Amino acid sequence: SIDGLRFVLDATKTIVYVDRKMVTLEVATYLRSLNPAEARKVAVYHALFTEEYKVNIMKRFIEGDIKVLVSTEATGMGCDVKDVGRVVQYKCPKTISLTTLVQRLGRSARGKDDLGEAVILTTGKTEPDCKHVKQLVSGSNCLREVINEHYNNPRTNRVTLE
Repeated sequence: SIDGLRFVLDATKTIVYVDRKMVTLEVATYLRSLNPAEARKVAVYHALFTEEYKVNIMKRFIEGDIKVLVSTEATGMGCDVKDVGRVVQYKCPKTISLTTLVQRLGRSARGKDDLGEAVILTTGKTEPDCKHVKQLVSGSNCLREVINEHYNNPRTNRVTLE
């Protein structure tokens, strides 16, 4: 349920991805209602907004005036905000591709020494039944191995970085 998103109102800069424009409004309205004094720190971003609006919202998000950006795929490619600490995929659809999921979740911790987290919130109705998504979230394999297997890429030698 939407109550599972309460945690995004902490101080961590967060992108919440949803797959329908109407859901961006539902989620933002809910989050704003939890803390009306901080309502202006939650913003909505999707393809139907004007370019001027989107540029303004992204500028405010980069500068830290906005802490939670509820978005569709519109912020996917080309979104390189260095200090996003968390990305949430809300209501992960059954048809989501590994590429889309990795693109979205990869929006956190973009800086060289940054740490970030990726969260996938699903319900029984929307839980992906795709093998690659389950492998990705199970933590049993390295992300690179899951991606390489999914795309039939050649195996690479493991290198341990210290």
